[in-house]
Amino acid sequence: MTDSLTQSRFKVSITSTADPKGGVLLALRGLLSVNEDMRAIALQYQREGLSVEWFRDMLAACAAPLISDDYTFQDVLTACHFLADEYAQLGEGSYLVSTETGRVQLVVTPDDLYDPGVLPREGGSEAQALLRLDPKLSAALTLYHHEKARDEDAMNVLVSRLPKTTELAVGHTPSALQVATRKGRAEIAREVSGCNTREALKGSSGLCGRVLQHFDLVGDPPSEGVLGEASWVSDHLVVDAKSLNLEYDYLRAFRRGAPQGWVRSILRDLSGGLKPRELQADEVRHETFEGPDLWVGDPDAIKLLMRLGVPNTFPVEGMPLMSLSGKIGTLWVPSEFESGSIESAGTWSVTAKVPYQLRVDRPDGLCAFTLAGLARAGEILA
Repeated sequence: MTDSLTQSRFKVSITSTADPKGGVLLALRGLLSVNEDMRAIALQYQREGLSVEWFRDMLAACAAPLISDDYTFQDVLTACHFLADEYAQLGEGSYLVSTETGRVQLVVTPDDLYDPGVLPREGGSEAQALLRLDPKLSAALTLYHHEKARDEDAMNVLVSRLPKTTELAVGHTPSALQVATRKGRAEIAREVSGCNTREALKGSSGLCGRVLQHFDLVGDPPSEGVLGEASWVSDHLVVDAKSLNLEYDYLRAFRRGAPQGWVRSILRDLSGGLKPRELQADEVRHETFEGPDLWVGDPDAIKLLMRLGVPNTFPVEGMPLMSLSGKIGTLWVPSEFESGSIESAGTWSVTAKVPYQLRVDRPDGLCAFTLAGLARAGEILA
């Protein structure tokens, strides 16, 4: 997959009022590379700092007779206008040009080229090979345009499936279709952080809501306490965009999932500071776990508690079994958090991170346990 830095290089923008056809633009570029008179005009324009209009008119007067059989003078003038604007904004250099639109796709720098060295020829002799575009950059450019064409094709199909009442503003992708393109998916991930952190935590139910009953969520950081960073990651396969469910609201789902992930992250950090007490899994009973308000921990341990009929249990991977009782302490998080995403090997990973400060006022409200001899899912014992 192409990274964002590489992709930004493939988006060469030229500000111009001219919108030439691809064919005449390519023809003019070909003439500029071989015609001495046109090269002289370009060099004079650069050397003397003449106006863009002068460059446009001189190029058109020189090029029009050479390609008059294929293009009208107005087509040539429009293309010359665009080339003049491009030359004024990009200057002299090496460019990679689209064979369809005739427009610059990449400004090539010396670091983008590599020297293949001396290569053997068919006759048995050797010769110095010409400089070539770096294979990594060439592959990234190919992949970028492949994904762009794929996204456009998928978008056309999905737009036809939208309700007829859906308003399609120019340059704006409906929220239901954003997940169909790489750009749209990145926008969804960024928009996750558009809500208030504390409000998101307060409005959450399930595990998040139950855990926050044991902590006071405050707007100002406490004078002391443990600093940490809570993180949440949600991985999704990038499936065929044409098979998407347009009714599913990814943004809403992510904003609901992030607080749950943060609380799980905080619980793991909290359990790391406790010294767990060891219990034998085959000796515990329902009475062993009576008293605490809430139990969280390893999914296999939680399964055991559920079989024993212990209420208020929530699985959290990557931590020992831990109980929470009564009001335990104070939790602070800022009002804003960071969110984003990356795509690799067909997987879209959305992340949301928020710093926090946790102060424990009642250590006796927390207890950690390890269950020796506990059977774990997928683990072969003998």
